[in-house]
Amino acid sequence: MNENQKTHPFEKNLKKMIETFYKAEKNKKENDIKYISWIKNICSPNFNLVTNISSYINEKKLNHEVRENLFKLIKKLILFEDKNIINQLNENETILNYFMKYFINHNINKISENFIFIFCKILKKKFFDKMLNENIIKKLFLSLEIINNEELLFNVLWKLIKINYYYNNENKENIFIKIFNEILFKRVFIELLLNILNHEINHDKKIYKILICLFNILEDYNDFIFYTNDYEIFIDIFIKEIEITSNIEIKFYFLKNFKKISSTFPLNNNKLYRKDELVNLLNELNDKYNNNENKLKNPINDILNNLNS
Repeated sequence: MNENQKTHPFEKNLKKMIETFYKAEKNKKENDIKYISWIKNICSPNFNLVTNISSYINEKKLNHEVRENLFKLIKKLILFEDKNIINQLNENETILNYFMKYFINHNINKISENFIFIFCKILKKKFFDKMLNENIIKKLFLSLEIINNEELLFNVLWKLIKINYYYNNENKENIFIKIFNEILFKRVFIELLLNILNHEINHDKKIYKILICLFNILEDYNDFIFYTNDYEIFIDIFIKEIEITSNIEIKFYFLKNFKKISSTFPLNNNKLYRKDELVNLLNELNDKYNNNENKLKNPINDILNNLNS
């Protein structure tokens, strides 16, 4: 046995496990009970996979190929046995600290999508206090530029939306907004927000968090200007969702965002996109919620005044 094998006993086992996993995956049949049982056994805390990984993952001599294979394996196991393996990762301080340091210390172009996938999975809300800092949030933003997988892209975007919502509800500086003001692809991020907002039909909790995120950005970033395409996408969503939802808070934040957008976009243009529909819709809302105590009254009237001026 050579020195490398003595120093890295887990590497040989890892390679064998990966080969076995892919072979089993390739040869499995539909609803293969033997295969499912084997994976569940690997993911069980009794198997000590995460414990073994934690004892080995910080090894400086671990080569890139083995490390990346390790990330691939963890991702595969998460996809198969999500809660079980993630709980073990979250409960392991060595793993959490390693992933944070790895994310911070490596150039974003050197970080794989496998790693980003795992990081988003272990970055749970209950760990935000421990795991979030400016470097982590900046790397999450930057990862949006290098991700090619659409599902992963939206996973990272959702993580950022949740981070903003977390700071929005905490009595502390919103680091999300601070980092947003530093990034160079602000417009791309807004387009992604509008895209995801357009896909979350009938999901009030998700829509609310997206609207809060958009409003926090617009409220803080006074120089941001909506271009015609952004505006038209928002109006399409606005008209569709504000009629569907019965949630007053969602209506309110749709209106507040519209009011913010209107401060950078001329609403008094007769050729304004879907202007007549907007006026009719807002007048209907005004009639329905025309109550001094109703929070929708002021933003509705402000927008109508801008549209009719």
